[in-house]
Amino acid sequence: MDSGTIGLIIFIGFFAIIIIWGLALSIYNKSRGTISVVLDKYQFMRGEKVTGKVVVNLKKVIHAQKLSVSVVATKQITERQVNLVRTPANNPGGMPQQDRTNNITLFEFELPLDGEKDYLQAEYTFEITIPQDAAMSGSGNLSPMGAMIGGMGPNLQINPNIPVEIVNSQISWNVNGHLYIPGKPDLSGVAQINVT
Repeated sequence: MDSGTIGLIIFIGFFAIIIIWGLALSIYNKSRGTISVVLDKYQFMRGEKVTGKVVVNLKKVIHAQKLSVSVVATKQITERQVNLVRTPANNPGGMPQQDRTNNITLFEFELPLDGEKDYLQAEYTFEITIPQDAAMSGSGNLSPMGAMIGGMGPNLQINPNIPVEIVNSQISWNVNGHLYIPGKPDLSGVAQINVT
């Protein structure tokens, strides 16, 4: 076997391990119960209050450090290296170009709901105001210069010697309920919202 085939086998094996681990973790978490986020509505404008409840429904008592709810805005930017001329220098081996995705947290506010204790079943109401100056929602394409001027942060690595095209840019808003469990995987629930 050549090195390319061996590399492909290793990649597929690694990918399979990740999938199996994810499935096992999901089954394990479901066997412990659920954390759910139930909102009064799912469409918001900046300045509005997000109201709802976090529902804890566990199958047995779990001692946790705390329970919280958070509102998070994440910008996902997909960039692609632009090879104007395909040569061994800028595209070794003629490999296909690959997209790279960067996730940048634009806004996050976490509200504690309860502290360290034994949890089983309960409901916690909450309200969190989305600030007027919170990150703008929506999607659209940005030029690399626009991305840099817009302050996308250090996670967006643009090599000035290699042209990069921003192929997709979108903001997602989520409300997350999170139960922090020491020494074990945490439990969480999420609800997606739209913010304009």
